[in-house]
Amino acid sequence: MLACFVRGVPPSTLSDALRSGLENVHRSQAAAAQARVPFDWNEEATREFDIAVLSHLEMPTARAPAARWPLVLLALVAALALLWIGVRQWQLNGESQRLRALVAATPGWQLLSLNRGQRWSLRLLRDPDAATTVDLADRAGIAAAQLRIEEIPYLALDDAALTRRLVRALPPPSEAQIVVNNGVAQVGGSAPAPWIVAFTERAGLVAGIRGVDTSQLNSTPDPALLAEWGTLKAQVESLRTLFVRGGTELQLDTSAPLAAAMRRALDLGRMLGRSLTFQVQGSSDEGGSERRNLDLRARRAELLRQALLAAGVPAQSLTLAGDDPAPAVPSAGVRWVEGKRP
Repeated sequence: MLACFVRGVPPSTLSDALRSGLENVHRSQAAAAQARVPFDWNEEATREFDIAVLSHLEMPTARAPAARWPLVLLALVAALALLWIGVRQWQLNGESQRLRALVAATPGWQLLSLNRGQRWSLRLLRDPDAATTVDLADRAGIAAAQLRIEEIPYLALDDAALTRRLVRALPPPSEAQIVVNNGVAQVGGSAPAPWIVAFTERAGLVAGIRGVDTSQLNSTPDPALLAEWGTLKAQVESLRTLFVRGGTELQLDTSAPLAAAMRRALDLGRMLGRSLTFQVQGSSDEGGSERRNLDLRARRAELLRQALLAAGVPAQSLTLAGDDPAPAVPSAGVRWVEGKRP
């Protein structure tokens, strides 16, 4: 018995080839039997079913295993791309956090928006007295070309911004310090009296300032004002209005320059924190009776007081001493009386 097993789909010619081969084997066996010779089925089948029969089979050729390196390379490129995207996103998140933190920590800045396109685009409100944005990119660790900043001016009302605004408007002397607390300008240290007066009058005009506190500020005399103070004192006490001998008719009227010096002295006293008043005194010579000279001195003093009032010297700063019994020329003058304000 001969059997043949074929895998796959056999070609249409295989059946005819196998039938022809079997017929040839059987004929050979019959011839061997008639001739009474041994017959070997295996040998005959092997001879019969040689390459001529097998050639009818389309035997599949062994294929070389497909190369896997392109897939590996593609997977590696994809992994590297994902890694780069992740690292870049991490960098951008860090830059965003640093920019937001720097804006939030800078007094006088208010962040409006922060977006990322081809570069960072930042919009903020900035007080004119706040720090500039020139070095913001460098502080955030970003290339300057990668950051576009749009500033919109506004007036900040936080205490730090108010302090800068006030210092710019009214620069303090080196010994004084200005701090704004809840909108109130607090000044400590020491400063010349004129600066204190100017600061007290003008600080409230600065936008956002609600009050002024100078209780911790000591007044220091300005050397130039002190020098002028001494000059005015000498001038006031040296100017005397002269009268004719034995009468009240004017011989030399000095009331105008005297009044001007007195008004300036009063202004200077306010700047230096000193009170100042003037005693108007009349003088007479040795001639005549004591009673007559006493009356003459009083009338001369009153005439000078009236002239000073007419020239603009405040009445509350003038008092009448009236009597200067020491022998002198017929005249009237002013005595300088000063003190410190309580």
